[in-house]
Amino acid sequence: MAEELTPVFESFVERKIREAQEAGEFERLPGEGKPLKLRHRDDPDWWVKSKIEDENLGPELRELTRQRYRA
Repeated sequence: MAEELTPVFESFVERKIREAQEAGEFERLPGEGKPLKLRHRDDPDWWVKSKIEDENLGPELRELTRQRYRA
């Protein structure tokens, strides 16, 4: 008798998430069961720094910065 109860009020977003879960859309996603990469988590620019690292843009950005400040 432990059936799940749908809340009396469910927002649009909550409903979409629940429907996706029921349809199994969150199963077997890339990285499932692996820890999140929480680099720079105390830094307000964490997203930008993580993107630069993930895309290996460091050398290009350093060169662009050098060129800009030389001019």
